[in-house]
Amino acid sequence: MAEVPWLSHEGVGIACFTTGFIQPWQGELAGALEDFTVVDAAVGEGYPDIGRMMLVFTAAALRNQGRDAALPQLEAVAMRIGEGDNRAVPIGSFRTAALARIAEMRGHAEEAFELAARLVGVAPLPMASAIVAGICRRLGNPELAQDLADNAHGQSVAPYTRAYALLIGALLACETGASENPAATLTSREREVLAYLRTPMTTAEIAAKLSVSVNTLKTHQRSIYRKLQASNRREAIGIAPY
Repeated sequence: MAEVPWLSHEGVGIACFTTGFIQPWQGELAGALEDFTVVDAAVGEGYPDIGRMMLVFTAAALRNQGRDAALPQLEAVAMRIGEGDNRAVPIGSFRTAALARIAEMRGHAEEAFELAARLVGVAPLPMASAIVAGICRRLGNPELAQDLADNAHGQSVAPYTRAYALLIGALLACETGASENPAATLTSREREVLAYLRTPMTTAEIAAKLSVSVNTLKTHQRSIYRKLQASNRREAIGIAPY
């Protein structure tokens, strides 16, 4: 059979990677672990590396259900993940995410936080960001957890990943005692900006009214949208209409 270039580059475990990736979201963790173990043995870059991260995540989930997990073996799997980028995919960040999950399993919270902090703002990394957000929430770092959950929002993010990120956000809000009023987390300046956003005024007009630059106003807007978990002005107004 003639060599298929992408198959040669990405490894021969693509079929197992595909089925393995679907199974955890359906609760089929044991089957996923078997598939990702096959992927781990594949030669190549790209999918095998992502499969190794998923192997660690899946083994960790099974451990939560009482199944033994050999942490040195999982760490060896994580260390086989490449450290650089592959076709603009941040493979090294998948390695970091896997190591953060292992640190959590070992009870090394500070190590997990240090690793997790490297992922803030990395794109495209929605699923790994959401998973590591959960790690940070469980270990008691709500600020870092929220920053990572914010990485997993947006229309281009897969619905199951976005749903998990929203779940993390909701749990954080509950655990930190957030008010039923979504705008309660805003600063006084942000509430003032939000009041102007409810008007028909343009961004430039609002900035002039507040005697700030447009860039400063946009910084306030981004903070408001993040805290309200909105993606634009219309959504923010809908979440906090008064």
